[in-house]
Amino acid sequence: MTIYRKTQKGQQVLKDRSVALLSKQRMAFILFDGRKTLNDIAQATRGIGITPTDIETLIDLELIELVEVTPPETISTTTSQASNPIPPSEYQSRYALAYPIAVGLTSALGFRGFKLNLAVESAMGYQDLLTLLPKLVDLAGHNRCRSLIAILTQPDYLANLS
Repeated sequence: MTIYRKTQKGQQVLKDRSVALLSKQRMAFILFDGRKTLNDIAQATRGIGITPTDIETLIDLELIELVEVTPPETISTTTSQASNPIPPSEYQSRYALAYPIAVGLTSALGFRGFKLNLAVESAMGYQDLLTLLPKLVDLAGHNRCRSLIAILTQPDYLANLS
């Protein structure tokens, strides 16, 4: 689970509106309470068009901070079946959740992430995204990739969505 909360600065910005946010960003920002998971907030704001880039903006502005994350701390670059605890029956569901996040992360990198963005857009399934994960973390940073890491590597991730 990935959980964020408002920072001290975020609490102040919520009160005085000293940082200009898009209305959809503000609506999502209000939901970060230190209890709801990132997935809960993503599902609650899906209808207003919140993207991973919007969440990254809140992080970059230091309005929200990570409270808890429970994916593995290290990411293996090997994706052999023996080292991957994710059952093949979950590959498609995980790919469907991870793909838009990965595209959003690489798109936000601009020209610096252009080749990686092409690789992500060419990814045909879960295994392809898992193979690209170390490169994504290297370019975008571990903090920005936490939800992607959780989707691709946390064995009980899909069960936690229910």
